[in-house]
Amino acid sequence: MPVPTLTLAEVAGRDVLTVEETAAILGLSRGGTYAGCRSGELPAVKVGARYLIPVRRLSALLGLDLDEPGPSETPSDAPATPAASLSIVGDVS
Repeated sequence: MPVPTLTLAEVAGRDVLTVEETAAILGLSRGGTYAGCRSGELPAVKVGARYLIPVRRLSALLGLDLDEPGPSETPSDAPATPAASLSIVGDVS
């Protein structure tokens, strides 16, 4: 079964993500994402048996500003800015 891929830009208008969506964005396994939620390494709210990950808190953790226009949202007369790069180091599982 192929792993879905998502970007934060695709979910910027939403308030929360599922564990599966967060795993797809971060390139982590579902189990590793659950472990990050349980340990507090990932921002998560437990609702019943489910974990929900607030989009704004996840973007802040990654050092991204969702209010800043992305490359596809930049007006055509505005100068282009380089995209931010993201590197995750260390064991996050």
